[in-house]
Amino acid sequence: VQDVLDKAACYGDLGDTVEADEQLKNYICQASDARVLEIPNYYMRGFEDAASRYGLGKRGIWVLAAVARLESDYGRGMTPQQLKDTGPMGLSREEWKKYGVDGDGDGYVERDEPWDGIATFARLLWSQPTLEEGLFEHNHATWYVEAAVQDAGRIAGDCQAVKTDWNIAYPVPTNSTEINWDNLQVLNPAAQEDIQNGLIDQRVINLLAILTQKYSLLISALRSDHSQMTASGNVSNHYYGRAMDIAAVNGVPCTDQSADSPCTEVIKILATLPDGIKPTELIYGWDVDGPGPAFALADHTDHIHAGFGP
Repeated sequence: VQDVLDKAACYGDLGDTVEADEQLKNYICQASDARVLEIPNYYMRGFEDAASRYGLGKRGIWVLAAVARLESDYGRGMTPQQLKDTGPMGLSREEWKKYGVDGDGDGYVERDEPWDGIATFARLLWSQPTLEEGLFEHNHATWYVEAAVQDAGRIAGDCQAVKTDWNIAYPVPTNSTEINWDNLQVLNPAAQEDIQNGLIDQRVINLLAILTQKYSLLISALRSDHSQMTASGNVSNHYYGRAMDIAAVNGVPCTDQSADSPCTEVIKILATLPDGIKPTELIYGWDVDGPGPAFALADHTDHIHAGFGP
């Protein structure tokens, strides 16, 4: 997505919307003749999807397949309880918390769902400079990295790259004077005063201006109506007026985080805005953009958190 946006250099000079056309490369693969019958088709499609989504290339597909074989024999070597605990990719609780992804797009991150586990492992690999370093991040043992890489070589077969056309459209950037107040409801009067008294970061105000041109928003937290600390013990960007929580879009509560809900549509727009306008902190109930700025937290299944660093 960022590649598309980087090419839209004339972003601020276009009309009501900016549209960027690009082709997303997906892979359709078949494992080597010696291994093709070992891999369930559902897993194979998951490896292709996750590697394409995170830009891991063809080699990433086979590394994911090798890990699934080493960890669980594609789910066949684990008990139902083990699958619920780690998923077929053998991910730890900490890894699920840090990298957890809704791989199958059903709105939930479920450890025993193969596509969720595969996408989560792909995101872990993507977070490191190389596939080998990603494997070592998962298991700090040289033998494990070597075994996965060697097995990936044995599994590797032929791949065909398929380019999918897609289009992104998003509202034009505006300044703070262009908020459509008819489309903005702020639950707490103290937060309303924060806006009026200039205590909210200009970048957040700009997001409100962007979104209220098209969407009706219900804001549940800004600055004065949010705690100083986050659940993880850090000082919240809310405390500095650098973040907002959106509780509903177009009258639909953000407890509806299905793939086609208004709240999901809005966070996808936020995730595809250009750098400088795009929030650096986007939290939702599931990861809507793969390697973009958004990530999932269990306590954000009822709102969109959009914020900025210093």
